Amino acid sequence: MYTVIAYKPDSDDYCRGCYMASYKSDMQWKDTKDKKEVIDFLSYFFIYNSHYLNTGEHPYEFTYLTNNFDSIIQETQILIKEEIRVIIEQENKEKREDREREQKELTNQEIREFKRLKKKYVK
Repeated sequence: MYTVIAYKPDSDDYCRGCYMASYKSDMQWKDTKDKKEVIDFLSYFFIYNSHYLNTGEHPYEFTYLTNNFDSIIQETQILIKEEIRVIIEQENKEKREDREREQKELTNQEIREFKRLKKKYVK
């Protein structure tokens, strides 16, 4: 049986002494015999901690109430890295396609402008 508790304490964000925001605490837990469920549960919070925390917001902390969590944490981190790699590859592909589209449009504009000028000045 695996039991995991994810806890995020209350936190406040201050910038140069000025209050900016407050973040409420949160606690969630998972109690299961299925290793995959634990990995899915941890993945959400690891990704949240690494990509979606706001400035001044405290990250989730974890309490494990069973042995053998080292292997689960390693598997979770591997899955997260793979997921992030796929997201980055997709973003890079989209950026590359956008650049190619822009270049093609620019080339088409240049051709149209060349034809216009040729028609205007070459008789």
